[in-house]
Amino acid sequence: MLRLGGWDDSPIAPYVMPGEPEGLVQLDEDLFWSLRPDQEVFFFGVPARTNRLGLRGPEVRRRRDREFRILSLGESSAFGNGVGDAETYAALLEAHLNRAAGQDRFTVINAGVPAYTSFQSLVYLKERGLALEPQMVLFYHEANDLLPTYLRASDNSVLGMNLSDPERHADRLRRTHRRLLAWSAIYRFIRYRLALSRIERFQQTVGEEFRPAWPVQLGDAQRSLKFPFRVRLEEQIEILRELVLLSREHAFEFVLIHPSYRDSQPHTCVFTEFSRANRVPLIDVHPLLHPKDGPDLFLDKMHPSRRGHERIADALFDFLVEKRLVPLKRASDQEPPH
Repeated sequence: MLRLGGWDDSPIAPYVMPGEPEGLVQLDEDLFWSLRPDQEVFFFGVPARTNRLGLRGPEVRRRRDREFRILSLGESSAFGNGVGDAETYAALLEAHLNRAAGQDRFTVINAGVPAYTSFQSLVYLKERGLALEPQMVLFYHEANDLLPTYLRASDNSVLGMNLSDPERHADRLRRTHRRLLAWSAIYRFIRYRLALSRIERFQQTVGEEFRPAWPVQLGDAQRSLKFPFRVRLEEQIEILRELVLLSREHAFEFVLIHPSYRDSQPHTCVFTEFSRANRVPLIDVHPLLHPKDGPDLFLDKMHPSRRGHERIADALFDFLVEKRLVPLKRASDQEPPH
C-alpha cells in the first residue's frame, strides 16, 4: 500500500544537478556524481568535451619519461563553466609551461567538476587521481563546501539532506541499510519520515544568520527550508590534513588556490589559515579577478570569464616558477647574455 500510494518516496523532491539533463553528468557510486566519459555537449553556453576518463579536455596519455604531470582538482570554476575546453586555466597553464620549456614536457589534467566540494575532490584523488601519477595537485575549493546538503544530484533523498558529504559517503558503506532502503517500502517510509522530522527540528536550531532558506518541493507544496553545510568546518580541516599526508606518501606537490567570486571580499578562511600553519603553497586569485578600475572578469556571480581564466593561468605559471615548484628556471636564474 505504501509503495502503490507513493508514500515511500522521499518527501522532499531531489535537486537535479546542472549537467544531468544534458548528459554531461552521471550518478557515481563513489563520488555522488561525475562527468560522463566521451561526451560533447553544449553546457553553460559553450561546447564541453570529456575524454574516456570522464575528464574535461584531451585524452590522457600514458605518462612519458621526464613528463611533469599536474592534476587540477576543483569546482565549476576549475572545470571551466562558460569557457571553451582550451580556455580553462588548466589548459592555459599547460600551454605556458610547455612554451617556457621549449618542448611538450608538461601535462595539466583538468579534473574539475561542477558543484564538487573539497571532499569529493579528495575522494576522486584517492580513488582515481593517484593512478594518473601526478607530481603536483592544484586544489581550487571554497564556496561549494558551504552549499546546502539539498544541492546534490537527483539520487539525493531526504536521508542525504541530513548528512554532510563525508557523512553521506560513509552512510553508503552500510550495506544492510542500503539493501533495506532498496527492498522495503515500510523501511523507506519510516526512515524518510524520521529524516524529515530532523530537518524540521533543524529549522528551529539555526538562526536567521545561518543561511537563506532554500525553496523545495515538499509533497504538493512549496516550502523554504534550511539545510546543513555540505562540508563542515572541522571536516574541511581533516580533508586538508589528509591531502597533505597523501602528498607526502605519494611524493607530489600540493598547491592550494584560494578562489574568488564576483561578490567576494578579501578574507582569511580555513584554507588560508591551514596554508600558513602548515606551509602549504597558496595563491589567492582575488586580486587577479578584482583589478582596481579594471574590467569585470566574471561571467556571472561565480565563474571567471575567459579573460579571468587567462589571469589565473598567468599568475599560476609565475607562482609555480618563482616558488621552484616546477622544473623550470626562474627569470632571475637565467644566465646573463654574453
